[in-house]
Amino acid sequence: MNWVTTNLRLPEDNYMELKLTAARQRTSLNALIRNRLGITIQPANKGKFWHLIDQYAKTVSRKHPGISFSQKLIADRYEQ
Repeated sequence: MNWVTTNLRLPEDNYMELKLTAARQRTSLNALIRNRLGITIQPANKGKFWHLIDQYAKTVSRKHPGISFSQKLIADRYEQ
């Protein structure tokens, strides 16, 4: 699916109300607006996604043997 970025002009009070609603629903402003417009996103094919991730992980491990990227990501997360 191709996406198009566009500008939308809203009165400040409407914008703030949308931001608050999105925060209360723990979603993004984009998702809230798409939802209100009735736009649905087709869920991704999870099997294909995990297959691609697995292929990428194998490629990275061959290029960088002996490095655990999972441990690096975890360590990086806790440094912040």
